[in-house]
Amino acid sequence: MKPELDLLDTIASARDQVRSLRGWNSGPERIYDLLRTATKLRAMEISAGMMTDLPWESVLAQLVVWHHDYPFGTGTCSEKDAAEIVIAAAAVQRLDLVETGVRSGAYQVRMTRGNFRMRHRWNASAEVADMFLERDARPTRLPELSEMERRWISTRPVDSRTTPPPEVLRAAVQRASTTIEAYRQSVPEGQVPDSCPLGEGMTAGDMISVLAVIMGIASLCEQTAHRLSRLETTLFHLAYTRLMAVIAEMCPNVSKAHRALVVERLTYRTGRSCRTSPLIRHGDVLIVCPPLVTPRAVDPIMLRSAAHASGGFGRIGREQGERAAAWAAWLRTTPGTLVAERVPVVRTDGIWTWSSWTRAGVAACASRSSGRSKHFPCMRS
Repeated sequence: MKPELDLLDTIASARDQVRSLRGWNSGPERIYDLLRTATKLRAMEISAGMMTDLPWESVLAQLVVWHHDYPFGTGTCSEKDAAEIVIAAAAVQRLDLVETGVRSGAYQVRMTRGNFRMRHRWNASAEVADMFLERDARPTRLPELSEMERRWISTRPVDSRTTPPPEVLRAAVQRASTTIEAYRQSVPEGQVPDSCPLGEGMTAGDMISVLAVIMGIASLCEQTAHRLSRLETTLFHLAYTRLMAVIAEMCPNVSKAHRALVVERLTYRTGRSCRTSPLIRHGDVLIVCPPLVTPRAVDPIMLRSAAHASGGFGRIGREQGERAAAWAAWLRTTPGTLVAERVPVVRTDGIWTWSSWTRAGVAACASRSSGRSKHFPCMRS
């Protein structure tokens, strides 16, 4: 067997072993144990001053997906069992990168004395170009904590579990709104207009208002945990009725039906992505993991969550299809970059993945050192 196929089999076997972990024999309350354990390990990593490239938001998302995919047992999930599952979720992040690289031909795989050895064999110019493009699309100035938020954090007992008073919440929501707008204005393709319809009479402006409340609370919890050296407290949960009451108080101009619609679209279910539906429901409680709630990708969250509504995304897709033209125009300003549009793309097995009529910017960045070109899709999450 070729080393590449042998490595892929090893990765598949490692994934299969996840199903046999004892923690999955516990009841539905295990979601709390898994998320608490992950946020605690994240806290220990940060407190120790360790700088790793482990994407904790991806680890948390993987735990949520597994929790919904695997059948429930009974009883509680012990700390040891929860830690085993969290470690497996972290390992999967590495395995996914390796598997994708092997399948796409990015790695040369050799077997030496029973060990796999991989060697890069792609042209890195595209990745370097993407890093420059991403850097230019980041906002340069973001709002800091308000004095009111600082004062509340500094006087809050470490073991307190009470929600902040309305005036502190309003300050956090205002800061989140400003941060969201800064990220939305920084992208070269332009932002989704507030008047953009997202189905059932709701607009992008309505959804942004509700998102600002959730992101404001998440950011306030994260800031509080950092300053009190209790990063595990970044995991918080609210009863559904309580969260809806807070949103109603902070968003009086958004109708009750649309507030409920936003929360429904943001709530994870099997088949959805934690990146666009980051709220986890357990009974009558909604759990929020701040690392999953980010203002960097509000427009993708709005558009992709709208796709969950049956038959409702066609109009939105047509209205947003021309945004790719802005990407193409921006990419053409980069010296040495070739830009092509309406490019048909197929997988290695010949199955079409994009229609030839789909407008998609594809840049061919030529490497000056090798004289070869590297093609990559100009898309970001």
